[in-house]
Amino acid sequence: MKKSAIISLFIFLCVGKMYPQSGEHTFKFITLSTSSHINALGGNNISIIEKDISLIYQNPALMGPELDKHMNFNFTSYMDGIKLGSVTFGKRLSNRSAWAVGMHYMDYGKFLETTPDNTIIGEFSAQDLALTGFYSYDFSERLRGAFAIKGIYSAYTEYTSFALGVDLGLNYYNVDNGFSGSIVFKNLGGQLVKYHETYEKMPWDIQIGISQKLEHAPFRFSITAQHLNKWDLTSIADYETDAEGNMTEIKDNFGTTVLKHLIFGVDLIPSDNFYIAVGYNYKRKADLSLEEQRGLTGFTGGAGIKVNSFRAGFSVSQMHVGNLSYTFSISTNLAAFNL
Repeated sequence: MKKSAIISLFIFLCVGKMYPQSGEHTFKFITLSTSSHINALGGNNISIIEKDISLIYQNPALMGPELDKHMNFNFTSYMDGIKLGSVTFGKRLSNRSAWAVGMHYMDYGKFLETTPDNTIIGEFSAQDLALTGFYSYDFSERLRGAFAIKGIYSAYTEYTSFALGVDLGLNYYNVDNGFSGSIVFKNLGGQLVKYHETYEKMPWDIQIGISQKLEHAPFRFSITAQHLNKWDLTSIADYETDAEGNMTEIKDNFGTTVLKHLIFGVDLIPSDNFYIAVGYNYKRKADLSLEEQRGLTGFTGGAGIKVNSFRAGFSVSQMHVGNLSYTFSISTNLAAFNL
């Protein structure tokens, strides 16, 4: 196979498997959460309020002066040997502002390069990397705005690409009644260096989310609405094939389309030092589950604990039947070590 054919096939298989309905976009790895807590809540949540700096990849407005000198490391065993990870550090600027820097990556592993007659002539690798700077400002005690600027780089053998993206976030948080609401515009920007001949689109998105913590019970409920810039989310899974191999599109009804836009999450928080989280992502279930074996695709779960100056988290999700994805997180406040 020629290298161009290998790369095209690779991009289709790896990126297409993540979100089959959106093959027209590149750099899809930046839409995947690196946080164990977020992954436990269904893979996307832009409104929970925690002392967890890894949340700012979902919404930069979840960062503030309260995260001064907080540092976080995440690692995800995604699927088929694909690995995802991140490292993040935040710093207070003033009583109302803060900044942070972060890096997250995706490593697809090694692939064999062959000739048309299947003679192995070598190997090639594929990686994605994003470096992000964050800034947030408190307009009032309850309203915070923020932005993130990310430089995104991909290398698939000798094919490389570079892009710039911007996230804009706004969060309203009323600590008295435990309500948080957010809106985020994600991945605005574009490709500056193309892989080959065509400039591809960024996976931009508009998202709205709310979280409500109960006053007399240790529960917090969240709903996140995503892909609000695109109503129809028909995917490869929404097609049927007849005996002659012809594919016919199966259009979603109104209720199914609404569900594909929503992610549901529930936290059990008996104390500030421990949580259990579960989530449900209907779109993931519709896109990635098999008709004959749906299993628990779309369901997620995890837990976190604080011990002394460290917080650790773990989550698990079934991306498709027969494959589980695991995320591990650890974070700390460097101020506890007089740093």
